[in-house]
Amino acid sequence: MGEYAEMMLDGTCCEACGCYLDREPQGFPGYCSKECAADRGVQLQDFVPQSRTRRNKKPLTDAQRARRKRKNKAKNAKRKAKALAAVAAAQVPL
Repeated sequence: MGEYAEMMLDGTCCEACGCYLDREPQGFPGYCSKECAADRGVQLQDFVPQSRTRRNKKPLTDAQRARRKRKNKAKNAKRKAKALAAVAAAQVPL
């Protein structure tokens, strides 16, 4: 197989028209537009792979869920305090 054909199969170039796709190769054929995909008889969502992290992810235990909730709550509190400090610093006294 030629180098150009491999580029089409790994997603570096459009599989239908051969134009360069300005993104990282995904490891599967890609298309530059919906028209190119339609010309090949496929829909674009057919070539979007399922996230590998979601596919193999185990369900969370109650303890893990509670820990994640506490972490997110602490992060949000820090963000809110930082935003309020920025607003207070930006206000000019009369």
